[in-house]
Amino acid sequence: FWRWVCHWGALVRRPSDLGYDDTAYALPPLHLHEHIVETEMPTNGMLFASEAQTLSERRDARRMSIADRVNDCAWIVNADAEPWIVWCDLNAEGDELRKAIPGAVEIRGSDDIEVKEQRLQDFAAGKIRVLITKPSIAGFGLNWQHCARMAFVGLGDSYEQYYQAIRRCYRYGQSRVVEAHVILSDLEGQIAANVARKERQATDITAALVTEMRRARTDLEVSA
Repeated sequence: FWRWVCHWGALVRRPSDLGYDDTAYALPPLHLHEHIVETEMPTNGMLFASEAQTLSERRDARRMSIADRVNDCAWIVNADAEPWIVWCDLNAEGDELRKAIPGAVEIRGSDDIEVKEQRLQDFAAGKIRVLITKPSIAGFGLNWQHCARMAFVGLGDSYEQYYQAIRRCYRYGQSRVVEAHVILSDLEGQIAANVARKERQATDITAALVTEMRRARTDLEVSA
């Protein structure tokens, strides 16, 4: 099936997928840093804290660890003078991050479109050092190669949002090493494992499709 698809379509990650040189398209390294904060409060009335399994338990674990995750993030961001993107998912996380990071500006869903546009432009122009927002708001289509630092104050289950959020900075035109920090509570291991599994699957599927594309190109060249 995929070989047939590759006779009329193509998946291209880099020029070498089509047999060309990658030199002009080579990205600098991407460094991922995982930070785990300990959570002592048990969930759902349990005597001891245990890893969150259900969606409800994950939400509870995330809300219980907001203060610790925000503190860890603020310590990292405030110790640096670089531009930063801080990704969150809960409005409560955004509220606390603004308090903990001096000068940080947030974009949230309830903001007027004009406000969102202006703040996005100001961040791209270097007028805002630290931007706080959600992957669902600013995780797609924006070019922020001026920034090489980001932090996720928790993760959702969407690998696509996680991947796209990283790619706002880690994209062609980026000239520096990108440092991405993921800050989770120790009860959110299932979420991290789920995203990691999806990442492995996406990588394997993409590699297999590129292989089929190369075979299809060879078949066409032979038949010609």
